[in-house]
Order: sequence, then C-alpha cells, then structure tokens
Amino acid sequence: ISPNELQQIQAQLPHSAAQRKQLYIQKGLSEKLAEEMKLDNRARLFERLLEKGYNPTIAATLLLDTLNIVRRENPHVDELNESQLESLLDAQKSQTILREQFIEVVRAWAQNPSLSLPELLHQLHFQNASNEEVNQIIEQIVEKNMALIITKKMDAQNALMGHAMKALRGKASGQTIMAALQAAIKKRL
Repeated sequence: ISPNELQQIQAQLPHSAAQRKQLYIQKGLSEKLAEEMKLDNRARLFERLLEKGYNPTIAATLLLDTLNIVRRENPHVDELNESQLESLLDAQKSQTILREQFIEVVRAWAQNPSLSLPELLHQLHFQNASNEEVNQIIEQIVEKNMALIITKKMDAQNALMGHAMKALRGKASGQTIMAALQAAIKKRL
C-alpha cells in the first residue's frame, strides 16, 4: 500500500473517542454533551449533522436527550430515520417549531412514522404565537405587575420572564419573549 492510499484509508476511518470529543468541543458543544456524544451510537449521525451546518447543541440534545426520553415510552422511536431528524432540525431552524416542542413532536412521530413533518404538525395543531399575540400577553403581564416594575425598574424583567414563559410555553422563543418584555417595561419607565 502506498503512503497516499494509506492516507486515504485513514481519512475514512471513524474518529477515536478522544478525537470525537475534541472535535465536538471545537464545534461548540459543551464538555458534558461532548463527553456523552463521543461514545453514543449516533455519533456518526451527529457528525453528519454538524457537516450540514446544524447547531451542535440542538442536534446533540435531540439525539441524546429527546430520543432517549421518548424511547422509554415507545421503542419505535429508533425507526425515525436521518432525513426525518434533519427535517425536525430544519423546522426548528426556520422557527416552524420550537426546541421545547421536540419531545411532543418526536413522541407523535414515533407513533406515526409514515407521516411527513408538515402532516404531523398539522395533526398536533402546532401554531406559534404571532408577534401581536406575544405583545398582547406581555402587556397583560406587565400591567398586572406594575408595582414590581415601579420598584425594580428593568430588573423586574427577570421575575416577569417566568410568568411570560409560562403563559407562552411552546408558542414563542425565549428571545422573542424577552425582547417583547423589555420593550413593554421600557415603555412604562
């Protein structure tokens, strides 16, 4: 075997656990998730998802946490294929669904793997709140808590964020909620 052929063969070999962990950390994964992922059966799938530009933390959480949670209830979750998982990540990236909705979506998809993601989301009646709806709910929360806002000023946003997240759970991202909350508080100061 020539050195060139040997180099080509080595390039196709899977990474060692230590190499995987280092690669995952370089790509932005936390030490804890990198440690878990390096020996996981889906590590090569995770690497392909990284190559396609998916967020490492979101992809790892889907593969390590979400699938395992759903597997306890329904072992058929392992029948979901790579393209289905990619479509779920695409939907999250485009904000069609929120990361907080992954468990519910995967749970339903494991029961109906023949459905497309749009069909499944339609069946689940998933609909994110519009900016107008988010602002209305935030306005109500701010109005109810004006005493807190008067005393704590902008520091009140931390306390009110919990109320807002509870009211909008799975309907808007944390970033959207925080931006609307900050704007509503600033308007009153």
